[in-house]
Amino acid sequence: MTPDDRFLVQPIQGVLSPSDPPPAGLAVSDYNRDYPSEHSRRVIVLDIQKLLRARTLVKCDAPPVEIDENGIIQRITARNNGAEDCPTVTGTLNLDSRENFATHSGPHFVAFDHETRRVAASNYFVQLTPFDLPGLHEAGDDRVCMAKLTQTGQLVLDTAFKDELTGRPCVAMIDRSPTAGLIADERVPPSRTRWLSLTRMRIRTKTKITTTTTTRIATESTQRASQ
Repeated sequence: MTPDDRFLVQPIQGVLSPSDPPPAGLAVSDYNRDYPSEHSRRVIVLDIQKLLRARTLVKCDAPPVEIDENGIIQRITARNNGAEDCPTVTGTLNLDSRENFATHSGPHFVAFDHETRRVAASNYFVQLTPFDLPGLHEAGDDRVCMAKLTQTGQLVLDTAFKDELTGRPCVAMIDRSPTAGLIADERVPPSRTRWLSLTRMRIRTKTKITTTTTTRIATESTQRASQ
């Protein structure tokens, strides 16, 4: 949530992918069952001012649904019940990729810097299979992307925050080997393979989210506690 209580930044990982087979008895995939790009991998911004102003008199509620004879939901006909205090989407950052679709994952964590209004999104959830654990097979494409949140609630991709090898926006943080001390990035030619420390991966870029805000907040909290 932004410091002025206007916006909520929310990652949408998505569950289904366009190539998923349709459920039994249906001819098409459930990917866009309820509305276009329902399972698109993205980060959205919600204007929550009306919802907060409602305080305990909130009218916004769950959307109506269509169910079958067994009570199983067949379609969600809206995103909410349409009440006047429901949040509205003001901005979207699309992060669809082949790897996100293949692993049924996408942006799962976000970090927001209040001073610069930058939003960092990590396209990774959980992948424990390399460690001989069941896992969820939802690794994502292992990219960290950066965007700027405008005063009106739009998200604008920071194209200056780009991978130093591919030249594309977002920084690739591929992790393929849980046992080796170093790991290779498969998205670049072998002659330019980047090696990353398995235990300490760093992003080198001119644009960064600084740690000064976190340090300052921690210091101020300590000072207040000692008073």
